[in-house]
This record gives sequence, structure tokens and C-alpha cells, in this order.
Amino acid sequence: MKKLIFLVAFVLLTFASIAEKKTIIVVDKDTQEELIAATVTVNDSTYYTNFDGVLVVDTPAKIKVEYPSYESVEIEVSDSQIVELKSK
Repeated sequence: MKKLIFLVAFVLLTFASIAEKKTIIVVDKDTQEELIAATVTVNDSTYYTNFDGVLVVDTPAKIKVEYPSYESVEIEVSDSQIVELKSK
């Protein structure tokens, strides 16, 4: 019985933690090409997008996205989304 309770608790916690992850895709506004290694600041921590322009983070309230030669963007994230950056 203890094993069953542990298993159910483990599965519920796993699904709860997955549900809080958000996918951010950073692309060029004009060409829609993904931007590799775009800087994403979440709660004073810095992360970078992968080779597909993708970053998966815990639910942040506000993020800042930067890339050389592009205008920086600060947005509120409520769901997974595509962030378009405009070149300067």
C-alpha cells in the first residue's frame, strides 16, 4: 500500500512540474528564422536559446530577450510563445 501511495504521489508531482514549463522560441521578425544563442533573462538569471532558437523555462512573470543587432524586448509570459525580435 505504501508503494502505491508513493507511486501516485510521484506521478502527480511529475505532471505538476511539467505543466509549469513554458517554451519560448526566439525568431527574427522579418524572416521568421530562429535566433541561436539569444540571451533570455528570467528572474535575474541568464539563459540562452539552443540551435533551434528554443528555451524551456519555469513559469516566469517577466522575461527580457536580447540579441546582438536586434532591439531588446521585455514581455510577460503566460504561456508558451514565439518572441519576435526586430533588427535595429
